[in-house]
Amino acid sequence: LFRKKVDDLVKSIDEAQNKGSFLMKLLHLKSQMGEFNAIGDFSALLEKLEEAEEKINELIDKNRIKNLEAKTILIQEFEALMNNKSKIEKWKDFSLKFNESKDKWIKIGSVAKEHQDILTEKFILFNELYIEKKNAYYNDLTKTISERVKRYEQIIADAETILKKGTTTPEVIRQIKTLRFQWKKIGMIPKEKATELKNIFQDTISSVSHLLVYTQKYDKAEKPWDDICKEVEKLAGQSDKDAVAKLKEIQERWRNL
Repeated sequence: LFRKKVDDLVKSIDEAQNKGSFLMKLLHLKSQMGEFNAIGDFSALLEKLEEAEEKINELIDKNRIKNLEAKTILIQEFEALMNNKSKIEKWKDFSLKFNESKDKWIKIGSVAKEHQDILTEKFILFNELYIEKKNAYYNDLTKTISERVKRYEQIIADAETILKKGTTTPEVIRQIKTLRFQWKKIGMIPKEKATELKNIFQDTISSVSHLLVYTQKYDKAEKPWDDICKEVEKLAGQSDKDAVAKLKEIQERWRNL
């Protein structure tokens, strides 16, 4: 019976991919050898177990060397990621890189005891640094969003002040257009808040919206008009036939604008 246990175990070890998983079972069976030392082939069975144990230990040592190499590479990746002093613009990308390396680390097996403590300490340190960076990023993001919201609200307040006079002079239209341009340059905030503020701003300037569209149409043609005015200024004071013909030609262009 004991001989069959030994033979079955050795066969399982030979056929298994993860041979190291049988080490504890092998050691347990080996510890029971004393109970069966009366059997004739005791020494042969013990030798068979010891050979299997040696092969497993050699394989474990090789795997631990490979694991050490893999974890050393990951430590370098963590260091490069955490030592980057530039501001994190896209947290999603940064987090993805860190968690990819972290997942690889978790899947790697153990290393030799003399390296285990140092590697574990470094891994824990990088996790702590990651949490610090995460908190710093979201604190900064919250602050940025708060500042942007205040700038949006200030533009709304400025528009209300400008339009309180009830006039629609060119200067008023110019100021509202400037505010609208500044609005577009502020930056993103959460969608719900952005929609709320946008609706308030549009309601605030609704009384002059039609004028903003009107002036925007002619702003695009502003330069050609300026050019024609400059041509007329050059001809001022001239009375020859060429000047008169030129003025007629300019007049026609003016009508076609």
